[in-house]
Amino acid sequence: MCIAHGAAAPAVKAKAAERVQRQKAGARLMAMGIEVGPADPLEVLQKRLAEADAITDAAAELVSELDDIAPANHHGDRKPDALVKIQGEWFDRTARLAKLGLDNGLAKKALERLSRIGETQAAEMVEAFTAAINDPDVNMTPEQKAAAKKAAARHLRAQAPE
Repeated sequence: MCIAHGAAAPAVKAKAAERVQRQKAGARLMAMGIEVGPADPLEVLQKRLAEADAITDAAAELVSELDDIAPANHHGDRKPDALVKIQGEWFDRTARLAKLGLDNGLAKKALERLSRIGETQAAEMVEAFTAAINDPDVNMTPEQKAAAKKAAARHLRAQAPE
């Protein structure tokens, strides 16, 4: 685009400057070893939700420390303190992100992920327990091994949620 046909327009200049800044930021991240590219959208959403929630909590704490949440200005008008507005904005942002997460199955996927982790950990525990009772240093008889397995199963069933 030439200057005569819009290249000098403020919006065009601003967009070009933004592209340059994005390129610089991307180059800086790559130089730091941070990979710039596609990410798991649900992981990103989960991360942003946790950050927004933490900021909301911090803002709420700061608001609770205010002596007056709506101080009067020099005309006597009372307007909410800037922190109150910030807290409200972050509260709304957190709620929108939470709704977005629910709408996109974030909770279900998180539970599935936790379930897979739990299954892996359970398999590792069984493997470690079996290795321990079969370890020659322990020197358990077949009857003792059977009793240990039954006792472990009994204790696990007692701890299982109903």
